[in-house]
Parts: sequence; C-alpha cells; structure tokens
Amino acid sequence: MKGDTSSILKNLILGVVGGFVGGIIGNILGVGGGWITGIILSIVGACLVVWLVRKFIK
Repeated sequence: MKGDTSSILKNLILGVVGGFVGGIIGNILGVGGGWITGIILSIVGACLVVWLVRKFIK
C-alpha cells in the first residue's frame, strides 16, 4: 500500500494487528484450514486495518 516512508513502524504494527484480525474473521466465517489460506487472510486483514486507519485517522 502506498504511503509515506516515515510511518513504516506504524504500518508494521498495523499489519501485524491486521493479520490477527484477518485470522479471527476467517475463523468466525469458517474459512481456513491451510497455511496458504491463513496467509491470504492475514494479508487481506492487514490491508483492511491499514486502510481503515488511514481513512479515519489522518
């Protein structure tokens, strides 16, 4: 995701939190089972959390 390079640490932290969020959402929806699915859910969750923070907190 595009962004300024001064917030790399913030994006890393948000990405880790988003990975957990993606995993939790996947478990709630019953999607999962393999490590590839877990990676995809983590990436989607991380992108979602980073996007939401950028959208609502400027």
